[in-house]
Amino acid sequence: NSTHINVGYGQFELSTEDEKVLSTNDGITNRVLNVNPLDEGLDGEGVYEWYLNGEKLIHTGLTFTHEDASLGGYLYQVVFNPVNPLIVPLKTDPLLIINGVEVSNETEMLTELSNETEALILTNDIEYTNEVDSLNLDYPVTIYGNGNKLSSKEISTFINVTSNNVYLSNMTIVRANRYNLMFTRVDNGYLEDIKVDELGGGSDANDFLSGDFGSGVYINKSEVVVNNIEFISGGLVGIRIDNDSSGTSKKASLELIGEFKYNSEDPLFLPIGSGKSSREGVEVIATGFDYFALPAGQITIRRWDNQGDPVTWEIYDQEKTEYKSGEFLDLFGIGINVDIGFLGLEISNAEGLMFVKMYISMFKEFGTLEITDLEDEVLNTYYIVGETDEVVYGLDKLVYSNTKELNVDNQVEPKLPTEPGKYKIKIYIGDEFYLGSVFITITE
Repeated sequence: NSTHINVGYGQFELSTEDEKVLSTNDGITNRVLNVNPLDEGLDGEGVYEWYLNGEKLIHTGLTFTHEDASLGGYLYQVVFNPVNPLIVPLKTDPLLIINGVEVSNETEMLTELSNETEALILTNDIEYTNEVDSLNLDYPVTIYGNGNKLSSKEISTFINVTSNNVYLSNMTIVRANRYNLMFTRVDNGYLEDIKVDELGGGSDANDFLSGDFGSGVYINKSEVVVNNIEFISGGLVGIRIDNDSSGTSKKASLELIGEFKYNSEDPLFLPIGSGKSSREGVEVIATGFDYFALPAGQITIRRWDNQGDPVTWEIYDQEKTEYKSGEFLDLFGIGINVDIGFLGLEISNAEGLMFVKMYISMFKEFGTLEITDLEDEVLNTYYIVGETDEVVYGLDKLVYSNTKELNVDNQVEPKLPTEPGKYKIKIYIGDEFYLGSVFITITE
């Protein structure tokens, strides 16, 4: 389990007293943006650097006047860059300025999108009636919902984003079979004050074992910032984040600021989930989320949650804790408590490594034992690949191997260090799911 913690040094906020959203009907005027100064006693001296749509502006200071009357979304952010290199730079939350065209129905919305109008403002709820093709956002565009609903007739993927600098704000996105909203290979995506209802992906908990699950929002090898999001109805996954490439040169990245909420009475199986990516291929930047990696055969399902009960487990000592030099490891009598609430899986006082054996059986997943010194330096590694009805090396009846292949014919002796002293036995499922450790002592 792990929780991401962000540390700040006082309030650092970008704001404006002017209207952030203006339409051509209202008339578009300048807006003055302000950032509050930080306490130099805490943060030291530094420079306030301004960014627009992810690009650094040639401008510093505490104020900036937005004078561009062109249609579009303008995503501002200020970074305080301290003179002292030991102090981490601080950044404000983004502030979105919109100059848009009002649309009141589907025809008007589709006309403006076909003309590549760079910002739309919804004045009513709008239903997208195409039941075959997604609503494609393939150029930099901002859509401000003005509190309205944008819904589909249960199309597979409702809104499909394939362009950088697409911003969606203040709307409820309703209904999809697979994904309500999908970002594919884009940078600088931004969601603000979004609600998602009637989520894609269904609600069958067994579907998630494939790793290729549907969701309300799907971030596919993209970089997206989400500033306040709520999932009204339950479902399988709130936000799915995955990297569809085997390479890791570019991560799929999700940064969460503001609130992340879902209905505790109709909860999400995976509030944020990943099923097709390596640990290095995805990045979730957030505060107050528990992280859990669950190996499931050829995939590893990753889960982030900020509301539900965290996953817990505890290992109890085996019967034999002292060995003479030259003896083999025997984990007979080891016990484990596991509580994976979102799976409804609770195992109490399980004899032996039953949980590991269950994984081998269900998911064709190996177990891993690391023999380390007390400084966690790995001295030897063995893989649990099965079990036997015979006592081979110990009463635990486990089959060990030097490889991850589930072949009980390739068993090896689980040798222990020969030098007297105290050692740690660390136990995993797969490579990542760390269950815990027990201690042994080698005597003369």
